[in-house]
Formats: sequence, structure tokens, C-alpha cells
Amino acid sequence: MKTLEYYPDLEDFTEFLNRAGRAGFSSMHKYNNDLQLYDIKNDSWIKLKSKFKKRAYHNLNFYNHKIYVVGGKNISANGKFEYLDDKIEVFDVDKDIVIIDNTNPHQAVNFASFTYKGNIIVMGGSIKKKNNGFKEYSNKVDLYDIKTGNWYQLGNMPIAKEVKGVLIEDKIYLVGSFNKKPLASIESFDLTTQKWKKEGNLFYGIGKPAITHKENLIYLFNDGKISTYNVLTKELNAYLIDLFMEAPELYYYDYTYWVVLEKIVIPYFHQEIFLVLI
Repeated sequence: MKTLEYYPDLEDFTEFLNRAGRAGFSSMHKYNNDLQLYDIKNDSWIKLKSKFKKRAYHNLNFYNHKIYVVGGKNISANGKFEYLDDKIEVFDVDKDIVIIDNTNPHQAVNFASFTYKGNIIVMGGSIKKKNNGFKEYSNKVDLYDIKTGNWYQLGNMPIAKEVKGVLIEDKIYLVGSFNKKPLASIESFDLTTQKWKKEGNLFYGIGKPAITHKENLIYLFNDGKISTYNVLTKELNAYLIDLFMEAPELYYYDYTYWVVLEKIVIPYFHQEIFLVLI
């Protein structure tokens, strides 16, 4: 059983169900519509009054005091079906209100998105999951002009896949990815020339790494390892840490990296990373 492979201490599947119940899971997916803020200096969480559509696997992009909620999927009213979300929600940070923006043609989950010079660039992701479990992937790269609300196609990725990446100056770096299996490629997309380049490979395939960067150094977290990749020297390093998490996120702040797991804070590298469970 796959369950016992991931949880070897379980005696049987009943124990797995008991644990899932204690953790608040059920057989039916439930998505949240809250926006919560973490106050770094005061080490506290704030739940805002505004409510959003209940969705999951979406991205947030910040521009000009507004947060743009893009992509992901939601659940039908009867709870039986899941649909890709075609609406953009815009949260005004100063006014604490949410408005609905134009329809999003790049509807996907596990995609990458970046805020760049008044635009939101969206690429890749999976767009359909068949009954046999196989996914259909997107290779599209689209640009949303925040000011006009218009969408434009920037071309295609070399391979359709689920992606994670960072934006460094005028280049997007996609590190790891997933198409039927975890991939190890490091690719860049130059926004000034719209050219793709194969930068190198990771030590092994990573389907959904937690990723952030400081200047020219990209940081990755996956399966008990922190990895760094220098986009100038192409140097790749990996460091073992005693922290194993599934589908985390990394954030950088104020010259000190931290790994944050719920309320436990562990310093690493004298820089600051926030590792958040989703």
C-alpha cells in the first residue's frame, strides 16, 4: 500500500484514517477562503475580514498595494466536482476589500506566476486530471497587463509541465518541474529577448520544490535538503537538514534565513527564509 510506504509506522489503514480525522481531513475536499497575514516582527498571525472564493493551488502576486489571486481550482456546490477557477480576485491592502477582475484564460494548478513591470506572467501547470490519474499539462506562457486588463501570449515553454521558479532581474528561472515524473532541469526565460536557455540540471528530479532567491543565489528546499544555485557561476550545492515536509513554500526577508514550521523557528545560514506549510 502506498500509504504505508509514506507512513511506515502505521499498523494498518484504519490507523491512517484515524490520524486523518484527528488532523481535520475528510473524504471530501474542503478549501478555505481566508486571507491571513504573518507579522514577522511581532511573530503573530492576523486574519483579515475580507473573504475570497474557496480555492486551492492558486498563486498570489503583489503589485501597487494590491494582491492578485490567480489560477487554482474550486469545488462545485454539491462537493462532487472540481473546476479550474477562471476569475482573478484583487485584494486592496489599504482598503481591505476584494473585487473581481477579468477572466483568466490561463486556468491551471501547480503553475508559476511572476510580477514584472506592471504585468503578471503566468506559465505552465496542469489543466486536466483524467479518471485514470494522468494529468494534461500546459506549455503556455501568458502575460496579464494589470493596467489595461488585457492578456497576451508570450509563447510556449520547451516542455509542457508543472513548474516552480523565481524572477531575477529580467530572467525567469524554472528549477525542477513535473511531467509524469519529477524533472531535474534548470531553465531560464529571458523576458527582454523571449528566448529560452537550458542552464543546467539539479542533482536529482524535484517535482515541486520550495524556492526563493537573494540576488543571484536561488535557494531550494525539498525532502530534507536545502540546495543553492548561483545563476552566474552555475554552482550547485546541497545541505542536509533534519526537516522533512511535503509541498512547502520558501520566503526571504531581511538578511536572515529562517525555516518556519507552524510555531517552531529554526535559524539557518544567517539569512531569513520562511518555510510555510500549505
